[in-house]
Order: sequence, then structure tokens, then C-alpha cells
Amino acid sequence: MIKQFIFLFTFIATMNAQTYISPGVFGDELSDFIISNYKTSSTLGYDTARDTLYLIIDNNQGSVSGVYSNFSVDLIPETDPSTTMYSGGINCEHVWPQSMG
Repeated sequence: MIKQFIFLFTFIATMNAQTYISPGVFGDELSDFIISNYKTSSTLGYDTARDTLYLIIDNNQGSVSGVYSNFSVDLIPETDPSTTMYSGGINCEHVWPQSMG
């Protein structure tokens, strides 16, 4: 019973914990605000970004799994992670959908 109360209390307490980055700003004005305040000055580039995605972000104890299927491919040390993933049947779209940014 106490666990259920703690869960319910935590759930209700976090429901209103939303943070606004710019209250009252919408549409193009919000887009401009985000770009001027959060845009990076440089990027990793596509190839380095994919390798970083596989080696660091989505590396789960030496393997990478697809978001939808949980299909996984093992990373092979000393090899190009993008090539390993592609050869194994995983590409960026299967790991992180374009619709999610």
C-alpha cells in the first residue's frame, strides 16, 4: 500500500513539472527564439554523428538495438561502427527515426 501511495504521489507531483523555455512565445517567433538561443555553432557532420550515435549514445553493453523492433547488432572493436551496423541490418533511421529530430 505504501508503495502505491509513493508512486501516486510522485506521479501527481511531476504532472505539473513542465518547464517553458519562453512562455507566451509561439510560431515563427518561438522558432527564431530557439535558433538564436540554442543553435550550435558547429556540428559533428553526418559520418561522425552516426559513429557517435552508435558508439556512445545507443551503445548498450556492446550492441545497438532498433527503436521499434529491439533487433540488435553487436559492435565490433576496431571497426567502423556505421559499416558494422549497416552490414548487420541497422541504419540510422532504424535507430533514431527522422520524425524525432
